[in-house]
Amino acid sequence: MKTRRPHATGGSDPVAENAMAAPKKVNLLTYRRLSVGMGLLGQVADIRESSVTLSLPNNLTGHVSYLELSERHAAAAVDDGGEGDANAKPAEPDEPLRPGALVAVGDLVRCVVVNLHRSRGHAHVDVSLRACLVNAGMNSNSLVPGLGVSGAVDSVEDHGYTVDLGIAGTTGFMRFGDAESRTWNLGKPVECVVKETKRKANRDVVLLTARRDEVAKATIRDFPGLSLASLQAGMLVNVQVESVLNSGITVAFLRHFVGVVDIFHLLDGCVSADKACWPDQSDNLPARILYVDQVNKVIGLTLKSNLVRLTGGHLPSSASVGTTFESAQVVRADAVLGLCLALPGTEVCTGFAHVSRISDGHIDK
Repeated sequence: MKTRRPHATGGSDPVAENAMAAPKKVNLLTYRRLSVGMGLLGQVADIRESSVTLSLPNNLTGHVSYLELSERHAAAAVDDGGEGDANAKPAEPDEPLRPGALVAVGDLVRCVVVNLHRSRGHAHVDVSLRACLVNAGMNSNSLVPGLGVSGAVDSVEDHGYTVDLGIAGTTGFMRFGDAESRTWNLGKPVECVVKETKRKANRDVVLLTARRDEVAKATIRDFPGLSLASLQAGMLVNVQVESVLNSGITVAFLRHFVGVVDIFHLLDGCVSADKACWPDQSDNLPARILYVDQVNKVIGLTLKSNLVRLTGGHLPSSASVGTTFESAQVVRADAVLGLCLALPGTEVCTGFAHVSRISDGHIDK
């Protein structure tokens, strides 16, 4: 991020405290670059009885245990004597608490890395959906109107839902008219937009909406106290292209911050080495934050339309698992990463073959 001169008043400048130099290279997010506490945007890929598997950026996979689905799940497991067991659950979980009653395959969710470990030669990424972790860098002053925020259904009232935002001194409330359903189960993660904040009995009551069109277009604006800790994966921002590099682009946003967009998250269909379709320097574009690395001060974003619009990503039927493509065209070759491929009949997606899965010898057609 660009360094900004501190105010002459001598007060702390949250932006200057989080300042960093603009990157000269765009690195792909890999397991080795993950760290505990990193926020990520994930998509539900698989649902089991007591866990959820998420598809994370750049071919990474995250695992959400029962305890990490919500505060309600953590409390239920502890009440059942499961404290300390990452896979603990009540002996006979209530139907509303089952993962399948809370999320569906394809849902986009915000998550936080809580553990990184290797087992039998495989790398494992444990993530959490708990609001207190996802919103750890926020406080009541961060909840400005128009801000997109993640929470979980905490209770059902006469006129709407209370929503757990995991932020001390705040209570979220969503009227049924602002919700997508009147039958949400307790503990369900929900993407919301702040409508208004009211002060009641020494607590801030945050009025929320989960209308899909409003959630998809909610764009974070500059506000007093905005810092790196305030930024979350899943937030939509307006960016300006700063530089075009071989491995992607760097972008500036919200006056103070610099982020990176790797080659797989450029505009739709722009993974080839031919930069004719890449964004130009100074272009202004909407982008959604994919991950925020507080440790190394790196912000990764995407320009992909399905993620910017929060429509998710679904493979076309012509690209189901096991499909063979006889005439895939190589559009980019990278000695470290592998090959990007144009797949016939699947214009909406790009194929990728990791370098470890490419033939060592010449292949004749």
